Amino acid sequence: EVGPFKIIVHHTPGHSAGSVCLEIGGHLFSGDTLFKQNVGNTDNYKSNPRDLIISLKHILTLSKDLIVEPGHKESTTLKDEEEF
Repeated sequence: EVGPFKIIVHHTPGHSAGSVCLEIGGHLFSGDTLFKQNVGNTDNYKSNPRDLIISLKHILTLSKDLIVEPGHKESTTLKDEEEF
C-alpha cells in the first residue's frame, strides 16, 4: 500500500519478460501489454508471444469495470477490450 492506495502487481510477461500491470483504485496501468483494441508487440528479442497470450488471459479474469490506462494512446475499459 502507498498512502490510501492498495497496489496489486500482476506479472504480465510477453512484450518483455519483466512486464507488469499495476492495479490501483479501479485502474489497470497496463504499460505495453494491453492497449485500446490492440496488444503489445512481440517482435523484439525480449518478447514472447506465448507468454503474452497467457498474460492477456490472466488480465481478462480481472474485474471488467477496470479502466485500462495503457502506456500509449487513450484509456479503455477491460469490458470493452474483452469484447474486442
